[in-house]
Amino acid sequence: MDDENYQAHYRREVLAYDNQLRRHGFTRICNYRRSLTASDVTSFEEVLDSASNEHPLQTFLAERPHLLVNTHLAHGCRWVKAQPRLGAQYVPDFMVARMNSSGLEWTLIELQSPRGGLFLANNQPGSQLREGIDQVSRWRGLLTRWGTAVATSEGYPALSPDFRGIVLIGRSGDKLQDLAGLQRVRDLQYSNGLQIWSYDSIARSTRQSLRYRNTKPDYDGSVDDCLIDHRAEQTQTPSHP
Repeated sequence: MDDENYQAHYRREVLAYDNQLRRHGFTRICNYRRSLTASDVTSFEEVLDSASNEHPLQTFLAERPHLLVNTHLAHGCRWVKAQPRLGAQYVPDFMVARMNSSGLEWTLIELQSPRGGLFLANNQPGSQLREGIDQVSRWRGLLTRWGTAVATSEGYPALSPDFRGIVLIGRSGDKLQDLAGLQRVRDLQYSNGLQIWSYDSIARSTRQSLRYRNTKPDYDGSVDDCLIDHRAEQTQTPSHP
């Protein structure tokens, strides 16, 4: 397939997924830097510093989902939904779908308390961290039983058990480095096939994006980083993947 035909095929796929996901309550974010404001960081940190559990943070991020996309992925069409249902039992805090050259990729995010300690005195994972890891494992089990066809019929096209799982928990002691720098965290990530992030990683990534934007005085946010003009695409008839 030559480059021109590939681009046309890619645009058709994006529009088809866009129609399907937005019908199921997902919000499309193609250029997070356009949405970022200086108050995003300060407001988030105020909520984070005062929160005794994850619920205020879930509410805040549901209102400003571009902060999750910013810390999650840098390019391409992304769709975000807060507290979607997976069957009758499970409700991830957030689901993010991203379109790239390989198709649609999924990330499921579990929020735990920012006050939750990661490890006990015996170096075993604490209760909050164990709960977060267990939730991701249960989602994978459900999707294994479902299969991709059922997941697609439920409004999650191409979702499979190999999704990217993230547990957001606790604070990062080092403002320049997230929890992944801890060997015990790296071991848990590897053995459970997921990622463990602190809430500070969101503020840190947002600051970095704002600094990037401020170093480019000609940047006005008018071009989506997915490189697709969705206004023009809306006039075309989508073909579902």
